[in-house]
Amino acid sequence: MVACPYAVRFADDGDLEGFATSYVPTLRTWSETVFFNSLDAGRSEQERRDIVDRFYQSYIDLVREDPTGHAMDYVHIYMVVSKV
Repeated sequence: MVACPYAVRFADDGDLEGFATSYVPTLRTWSETVFFNSLDAGRSEQERRDIVDRFYQSYIDLVREDPTGHAMDYVHIYMVVSKV
């Protein structure tokens, strides 16, 4: 397992603002499309973007309030496949 680099940096420097504003956007990079595409297509694109922006901003605010338990540890798995 590789410890969440954002949480490790926060533990080292105590910069709560830096943690909240770097950790959450990293999650957003891979999850935003799922949330955006799950919203009713009857909504305008701008309305859906606004909803998603509010969602991630509320998460940043939540991390600012209490960073406990917010981290994204990594598990790397390597698999070698060979044909016999």
